[in-house]
Amino acid sequence: SSDQTKVCLTATDISGCSSQTCKNVSVGILKLLKSDGFKLYPNPNTGSFTIEIENPSKDVSIEIFNLLGKLVKTIETNSSKSIYEIDLNSASGMYWVRVKNGNSVWNQKVSIAK
Repeated sequence: SSDQTKVCLTATDISGCSSQTCKNVSVGILKLLKSDGFKLYPNPNTGSFTIEIENPSKDVSIEIFNLLGKLVKTIETNSSKSIYEIDLNSASGMYWVRVKNGNSVWNQKVSIAK
């Protein structure tokens, strides 16, 4: 739900003078964001992780990119397999995982720490 709440900021300088400004803001959880379609775990990891696809089609592909956008690994299949064990032999850092399942596409960051 969303509620209006009055939020105030008070600033006080070194001589003790203060000023306050207040605003009404909406707070609350409007929508929980989650990746409906696949799970990636553990995250972070050491380069080995699992991707579990919900309701896999026969047209599944997994692409992993480094933060510069370079493709570092691709997995393509034409089976209805739902669990993929990934061994990413890459340097420590953040990577983007793109999962395509039929006409659906999801992206998630994964952290590799060796």
